Amino acid sequence: MVQVTPNARRSEVTGLVENMVRIRLQAPPVDGKANDALLRFLADQLHLPKRALTLVNGHTSRCKVVEIEAGERSSAELMQILLATASQKPSAGETT
Repeated sequence: MVQVTPNARRSEVTGLVENMVRIRLQAPPVDGKANDALLRFLADQLHLPKRALTLVNGHTSRCKVVEIEAGERSSAELMQILLATASQKPSAGETT
């Protein structure tokens, strides 16, 4: 499960809260734009094609269930990849 915050300054993984990966997205929550942005963002972070991800539940909610066809990778491995990107945020005063 993921918890999404739309209209953020930039798209990023911010951490884990109550077994949900918290993600900020630049996209607005209008006409499914945030849902599409979420699938594109996750596919990019996990190095998977977008077609490997399906939004199963939560189309109009901030809490969403995404099904991922990752082949040999386990869900724990995918979670580790996402959380590793959260820890790569620049420190205060550091530029990107």
